[in-house]
Amino acid sequence: FPMTSSRPSVLKELLFDFPNDAGIHLISRSNKSFGDGDSDEEAYSKQFDVDEDYINCVCAGLTSILKRVGAETAHPALEIGCGTGVFSSALARSNIFPECLITDASRKFLHMTRDRITQTNRLAMDDERVQFALLPDEGLHLLPAESFSLIAARYVLHHILDWQSFIGVAAKLLRPNGVLTFEEPCREGFILQAILVSFLPTLMESKRRSDGSASNPDFDRVIAKQIKDFVDTIVWYARRDVDKSQHEDKHLFRVSEIMAVGHKNGLEVEYYPNAGYDTVAFEHSEISFEHELFHNLRVNFGFGNGIVEILKEHMSPYLQMIQDISPNGGSPYVKGVFSCKRIA
Repeated sequence: FPMTSSRPSVLKELLFDFPNDAGIHLISRSNKSFGDGDSDEEAYSKQFDVDEDYINCVCAGLTSILKRVGAETAHPALEIGCGTGVFSSALARSNIFPECLITDASRKFLHMTRDRITQTNRLAMDDERVQFALLPDEGLHLLPAESFSLIAARYVLHHILDWQSFIGVAAKLLRPNGVLTFEEPCREGFILQAILVSFLPTLMESKRRSDGSASNPDFDRVIAKQIKDFVDTIVWYARRDVDKSQHEDKHLFRVSEIMAVGHKNGLEVEYYPNAGYDTVAFEHSEISFEHELFHNLRVNFGFGNGIVEILKEHMSPYLQMIQDISPNGGSPYVKGVFSCKRIA
């Protein structure tokens, strides 16, 4: 993708009327901290820390998607919900777009992301090609229509209560042939994870009876509680008859529904199943169901290695069954990358 560096700054004009506080444009004045504590952003950052190779893979994945769909790239890119800056670093490094606007509802996340980009990309702090702004998802309508070639939201959509309206507003901000892209968890795969894990206590007891081994009540209680929390959380994410307005994570998605909402808003939707931005550029982009299950347990739910190894032992036949029916892809949808191109 050739960069158009000679054109006047679209972002400078777009952001002119918004105040600037220590390098952060205040499209919104509200500051939504992540989580419940003062240092939750830092804890989250450590939990999902990645290396340079990962960022380079994300950069390659984004580039691959845009080339596949023939995206327009002459105007700025907008990231919604930058978080700790993983995707932001890849976006800035790609040099596909003449300018990038990186946004989040948390001022702390924005400062963390700006620091990350300037360090990992050796970008000058005053480089005007990359701008940062405080902007919650409900403030998206404050930006002018048809301003962006790209709108990216990596693991953001499941935080948004009215995600259908968000896609509609985002579609209006895109240039013709511009792309809205996001990576999100999928409903069916997560429900299958919950069902499989819920059977662990029964399988453990059955094995003890068959080999005559003794139980450990204290350890069993720890496992039972973690499993209950895991299953209850996924069931809550999947339900649609409860009030989720006050909760951080809200949704698991069905691919067909995202496609329908995209088409309704003039978007041509492509889905890359069980892929992340870090894998989508590769020939075999799908990540296995087993890998996603144990990653989810360890990283997102804090299961220790001991419990994970017990799960591997008892779930092995069932995970092998899934592997056998999907050796070259085609396993249940656990997550995926969506590319939604605005039809010119």
